[in-house]
Amino acid sequence: MRVRTRHAMPLFVALALVASACADLVGIDTNFQVTAHDGGSAVPDAAVAEAAVIIDAPIDVVDAAIAPPRRPPAGTYSYAVSGYDQLDGFFPSEVANYGPTATVKIAYTDSDCFDMTISLRKDYDETMHLCVVGLELVEDGGTRTQKFGIGSASTTVKCTPGDTYYSASMTPALWMHDCLGQNTDTKTNPSLFEAHGDYAYRGDEVAPGTTVLSRHYHDLRSVNGSQNGKNEADWYFSVTGGMLEHLTRAVDVQYAVPPLGTVRYREMTTLTLMPPVADAGSD
Repeated sequence: MRVRTRHAMPLFVALALVASACADLVGIDTNFQVTAHDGGSAVPDAAVAEAAVIIDAPIDVVDAAIAPPRRPPAGTYSYAVSGYDQLDGFFPSEVANYGPTATVKIAYTDSDCFDMTISLRKDYDETMHLCVVGLELVEDGGTRTQKFGIGSASTTVKCTPGDTYYSASMTPALWMHDCLGQNTDTKTNPSLFEAHGDYAYRGDEVAPGTTVLSRHYHDLRSVNGSQNGKNEADWYFSVTGGMLEHLTRAVDVQYAVPPLGTVRYREMTTLTLMPPVADAGSD
């Protein structure tokens, strides 16, 4: 007699630029054991739902018995961050370095949905709207805002029917990410773009910079339309809690700004969830 066990595994840029992981444009597209800020309290990662035990059952029955993802506890989480974003084509060129920390805020919306707002630096925020749908956590859209010395930009993104970011399925594999977006900035007319490409499960492994076993996904998108380039990212979600443990992303997109010519936006980002801060006076 064979016994199969399965733990529930929940979840979890561009300025005038691009694309989503939801993360695509410059605006952006990030286990949270947990450090809560802004007057919030630290919330431990929720216990894993009871394992589904299926005896000699077909895979589709196994999947049907697996608990769906859970939303991360509401609060603001601290991440170690490194990298930069850079805008070339205007003069002078603008570079903004990241670090040492960034924040991710989780705010509940509908009963099965939440907003995840990533703040990589001052004046660079991205909000992804995510929902639990069956055994998957999907993003259906989001917004990004970003400021540079030369001006600001805002981006709205819509993903239909929704981009999968985490799957509790026993056999995760490959999904297509496809989002339409519009970017508006203070220097150019609104620009429309599409960001699409493969989102592939790469295996369960310890997330870089942590000791946490995580589910690893590789996100590779090409950006087309008024903006052109690519957005490549690696997402790591805790196997036991579904929280984002680690993210790396590289964005490189270009767009026309008459009469200046071509403007290029680049971003390199590494985010790693920081351990909870012990309470003062604790043993």
